[in-house]
Amino acid sequence: MKRKIRPLAPEQVTLVSGVVCVHFSEYCRYIFLSRFRIAHRVPFRTTTSQRAGANCPEPRGMRQAGGMVSNSPPPLPPSGSRDPGDAWVYGENGEKFWGRFGAAGLLVWHPELGILLQHRAGWSHHGGTWGLPGGARNEGEGAVAGALREANEEAGVPAELVTVLFESVLDLGFWTYTTVVVEASEPFEPVIGDAESLEVRWVPLARVDTLPLHPGFAASWPALRSRLAS
Repeated sequence: MKRKIRPLAPEQVTLVSGVVCVHFSEYCRYIFLSRFRIAHRVPFRTTTSQRAGANCPEPRGMRQAGGMVSNSPPPLPPSGSRDPGDAWVYGENGEKFWGRFGAAGLLVWHPELGILLQHRAGWSHHGGTWGLPGGARNEGEGAVAGALREANEEAGVPAELVTVLFESVLDLGFWTYTTVVVEASEPFEPVIGDAESLEVRWVPLARVDTLPLHPGFAASWPALRSRLAS
């Protein structure tokens, strides 16, 4: 049975190549707030109870940064501009994907520490799962640039310390997701940069499968891990 899509006012949607893009969804406004807080240096922090996930080693290289992350959505941001890429895209069967121009995520690998994962806030899409820092690509932005930007905003990943190894693309025809795999030249401390994360941490490769993974990342992880090992 097809999922029903909630009716939207005409001013809330745009048709792009036959795909519905929602510009004023609450999620879009939450993303804007997060970036607003980054720009104005409003910090976030995880509580002690949020740091250690079940079946995982204690976090290594995670720094607290003021404030407290909540599973409740942040308050709506003040009116202002945002990139047109920050929008939901809906497929023919009602599936929704974030990013009018596609999305990109950064898989940061360090030979000793493992990979860097993000514990998604409960209010976000597939909240409570673990995945890669990333998000919607801006208009005219390449996948590598978008992945590096998002990972820096969400987890404090320094672009100067990583080298691109390869890219893996999921292409649905109307939407793409690019996983940009990079190697960190030296250890660094990830930092929660916005309200989308409960935690960011290094996870050994052997422990990744013990976490409740984001469905998209869970589907791609076996192939990605195989390429990392080769």
